[in-house]
Parts: sequence; C-alpha cells; structure tokens
Amino acid sequence: MSLITPHFEGEKPFDERFKRLFDDDIGNDCEFVVGLQSATIKGHKLIFSSASDVFRAMFYGSFKQEPVRITDLEPDEFKGMKYFIYTGEVIFTSAIETLLIYIAAQKYNIPELCRQCTQYIHTHTSASEVLEFYEYCKTRSISEFDETCCRIIQEKTEDVLKSDYFLHAEKETVDLILGFQSLKLASELDVFDYFEKWATAEAGRSQISAEEMGSCFNSLKKHIRFLSMSWEDFASKPAKSLFLTHDEKYVIGLNIKSFGSAPYPEHLSSLQQPRDLMNFNSVAKKISNTFSVSFGTSDSCSIHTSQFQFTFMKEWFIELFTTAENLCFTVIPKYENSFGCDKLISFRSELKILARNERDNWYIENTSHCAYTSETRNSIKDQFGMLFAVIPLKKLRSKCFSIQNKVNIEGTFILEDIK
Repeated sequence: MSLITPHFEGEKPFDERFKRLFDDDIGNDCEFVVGLQSATIKGHKLIFSSASDVFRAMFYGSFKQEPVRITDLEPDEFKGMKYFIYTGEVIFTSAIETLLIYIAAQKYNIPELCRQCTQYIHTHTSASEVLEFYEYCKTRSISEFDETCCRIIQEKTEDVLKSDYFLHAEKETVDLILGFQSLKLASELDVFDYFEKWATAEAGRSQISAEEMGSCFNSLKKHIRFLSMSWEDFASKPAKSLFLTHDEKYVIGLNIKSFGSAPYPEHLSSLQQPRDLMNFNSVAKKISNTFSVSFGTSDSCSIHTSQFQFTFMKEWFIELFTTAENLCFTVIPKYENSFGCDKLISFRSELKILARNERDNWYIENTSHCAYTSETRNSIKDQFGMLFAVIPLKKLRSKCFSIQNKVNIEGTFILEDIK
C-alpha cells in the first residue's frame, strides 16, 4: 500500500520549504548587523546552527551574541551564504562575487559551500576579471587560487591585457605578468607595448614627468627581453620610447647587432632566448559527452560508451579502455584523415565522476599538447594520440560512485589547433 500526496496547483515543492523562510522571513528569531553600513539581516537560529558549528556556538554556546555584529563581511556576501544555508544552492554571478561568498563560508566553516565556490572559481574565472580577482585575493592573503590565476593569464594573455582593469593593476601584478616564461602574445614587442601602456597610465597617476620615465620602471624593464627582438622590432617602438633612457637604447641596439659589443646594464635582461610566446591564432572546438561504466559481480567491467566520435578539422575519437587496475581515456585522430601539414594540438579535458551525493563529485582536469608532424605520422602511424586521464577502477567501484554497479562520467573537452 502506498500513499500519494496530491500536488495542488500553485503549491510550492516540499524541498523548497526552507527557501520560503528565506524569502518570507517567517518566524525570525535572530538578527545579524552586517558590514560598514550596519545592514540588518534576519534569520533562524536553528537553521544557521544546523549548517555551522560557528553559528551554533554564537547562539547556544557560552559566548552568545545578540544581535550578531559582523564587520568583516558585506551584506551581499553574507546573503549569498545565507541563501546556501537555506536552499543548498549558490547563485554564481562572477568569480569575484563567488570569492566573497567563499570567504564567508571559510569564516563560518561551511565546507560544502567552500567546495562549490572553489569549483566555480577554477572553471569560470574570466580573462576580464582575473587581475582584479588575483589582487583581491592578495589583499585577503588567499593563495588557493594563485595557480588558476597564473594559468588564465598565460593562456589568455591578450584578453587579460586588453581588459579595462589592466591599466589600473598594481605594480606587483604587472611584475608577475612580465616575469612569465610563457605568454599568449605574438612577440616580445607586444610584451613591451603592453608594459608601455600600463607604465604610461601609472606615470599619469603618480605624476611622473617625461624626463623621469626612463629611470622609474627599472624593476619592470628587467623582464623585457630586448635582446630577443629583431633590430627592426626594437627600432619600431622601444627605441623611440620615453621608458628607456638614451644610454639604454644605445647599448641595447649595439648588443642586438652584436651581442657583447658593449657593456650591458644589470637592470636589463640579458636573455637572448625568446619566451614561449604562444601566438595562438587558434581554432578550437568544445564538446561534451557522458560515459557509463558498469561493473559485474567479478572484477570485470564494461564500458557502455567506449568510443565517442566528433569532427575538428578531421575526425577524432575519444576512446576509453581498461587495464587491470585503471580506466583510461585517450583522444585519437582518425589516421586515414591525416592533417596534410604539421599541427600543434592542445587538448583540455574536464571530467566529472558523478557520486551518490553531489558534494562528493570527483573532478579531474588536464591539459595536453602534442605535435603532429610528417615525422610522427611516419613513425607512429595509427598510434598517434593523447592519454589524458587515468582513473583507478577500485575507486570507481566504491559505494561513493557506484550506483547499482554503474558509474556515470560527464566530460567536457576543448580541442585547439595552435597556429
């Protein structure tokens, strides 16, 4: 015998019962005075305490506070955290707004909210906001996202430097950018061009005269690899710039023509080796697919979607296979459709292994590069491809991921032809 509760028109779903409390403020029994403007945000002690030991101590411990005064968070970030506490959902609008919610979640020890914010920041921070995001992290002594910020700056350098924020960036941030070995720009001349644009804006802010410009930015000029430029590139712009002194222009020019022909200043880079300038006038394709793996009563497993085909310039396959202990993912071009010319291929993968509980989902990200040349075509023939993920079968079989002996894996893939 089963009971079915009818769902009446206009009635809100049962799983939104706490959201109603968030929206309507029914039965409030606590207040938070938040931010510099002392905004009042009401809530329910029981709901806040069930989500956080910190709130439990505030309301039921020996250090009770009423109302609770919070001066190191602003109302929007506190409301973002409150929304998650009441609904289990996060409304993401930007990486910076997400960072503010992340800070609140850390302070009040809400690990699941921290995890969701972290995942969003790693995968959705845009080139236009990454510098502001990076600098805000520095002001709050947050280092967890440094690697992500550096990756975005290097992979999307031109978009980052064209953003409105770049000209207002801190000197330390510009120093970080200029110091990278790899940048996605066309030439070292472009590196100098963006440095000059930022330095011009900084000179205006700091009221640095034209006569002083040549000596005020030595700590940044040391990163510019003038000696890796051609004479024509150097003469086209750096040789005319106010940010190099007359003496610097003279010795740089001499050493470009004949290295070592004149003593070189210690505050300038003596590197002749070009950066890894990733001039990606690239063509890219983004695709998604779900893969299913089933486990039998023994140690065997079967892959329901063992091969996924898509077209990017030519036909490609994402292929799954198993070894004794692992599930492996490879991406392979169809050999019969050779490219006909040399190619450098970048392949980025984002795999999400779905768990019983969403908070336990397992994320695997990887970026691979492979050169496809006439030499590789002749030597490896149909073995060309990239292995981009190896997942232990033992972990997939665990109760965390295996539901009725089946595991689903969602994949997002970006294949890029690097010109």
